[in-house]
Amino acid sequence: ALLGELCQRGFALFEERLRDVPAGDAAARLTAMGHAYLAFAREEPGHYGAMFSWRPPVREGAPIMGDSFGGLVAAVAAVLPPEAGKEARFLALEIWALSHGIAGLERAGMPPPGSGAPPPERV
Repeated sequence: ALLGELCQRGFALFEERLRDVPAGDAAARLTAMGHAYLAFAREEPGHYGAMFSWRPPVREGAPIMGDSFGGLVAAVAAVLPPEAGKEARFLALEIWALSHGIAGLERAGMPPPGSGAPPPERV
């Protein structure tokens, strides 16, 4: 129950961070969402860990993760031409997976400092 509560609160905070990214140019907004993702992983390590290391039970009425993925899909759709709109969910999942991987690598101290790898925000 405790992990479920941490997970739910984490996704609520995460969704709030993504939603609070300033409006503007669609591509800049999408980039800012990536930076917000990394910042959340750094600043809320307990919530972030609970959100992605524990599989929550499905709660009746609403998914425990809120609609953070829906916000990403909308941001991706905004940069695509109308005829490519069907690809927004697929591309959003790829972006989320990449962002999650970058955040996870950074949390694990990889690549090590001085390796010449670009900073996570650049990736």
